Amino acid sequence: MKILVADDEQYERAAIARLLTQAFGSSVEVRLAENGQRAVEIASLWRCGLAFLDIEMPGLNGLEAAKRIREQNPACRIVFLTAYSEFSYAQAALRLGAQDYLLKPAEDEEIIEIVNRCRNLSAEEELPLPAADPQENETTRVEQVMGFVKGYLKENYMNEISMNQLAEQVGFSPFYFSRLFKQQFRMGFVDYLNDLRIAAAKSLLDDPTLTLKVVASRCGYDTPSYFAKIFKKRTGMTPTEYRQRNES
Repeated sequence: MKILVADDEQYERAAIARLLTQAFGSSVEVRLAENGQRAVEIASLWRCGLAFLDIEMPGLNGLEAAKRIREQNPACRIVFLTAYSEFSYAQAALRLGAQDYLLKPAEDEEIIEIVNRCRNLSAEEELPLPAADPQENETTRVEQVMGFVKGYLKENYMNEISMNQLAEQVGFSPFYFSRLFKQQFRMGFVDYLNDLRIAAAKSLLDDPTLTLKVVASRCGYDTPSYFAKIFKKRTGMTPTEYRQRNES
């Protein structure tokens, strides 16, 4: 499989290239680009099957480079890399049909899993398939959107997040988004978000130097009292009781 890695930071692109070579050996061929323009030039001649593109590159950024690469080679799968968790980036990635969207520094396991997934998809596409089913296309889109939503919540649970605004960002009505969310995650949006926040709170409570107010704020709760109420509802004990139990 031909894989292009474009990042203006030499260390980042070299680290990904080294990981790919170590993990997949001679079954992959990797080429590097230091900016978006160079990525487009390489992709136009080399016909890569997968491209890792940093969004924030000088000159031609990753989003614009992806558009040009896909115009020349629609079969190329795109994975965006960025140090920023702005949902506007994820939204743009969705519009471009990106395979995935990773926050830097990406975990080795995430990169390997994506490459394996793309290789499997490429193998499946080589088999004769029946005519495309519109329902299957919609299912694929939903899975892709929910994948982005999961990643976004994981990285932004500490911020104020509205389900209605998130639904609008990904192009779904709040009602449809809520129904899809429950189908995907087996719980409602608020419960899922609270689970992420409480899991983070448990880790923070292990640090005795952090006040409950600080812990609450870092986990996305406006007041310690509301944080304590949700914490007890999810765990059966107050944050103070949880901390005392762990200290004993």
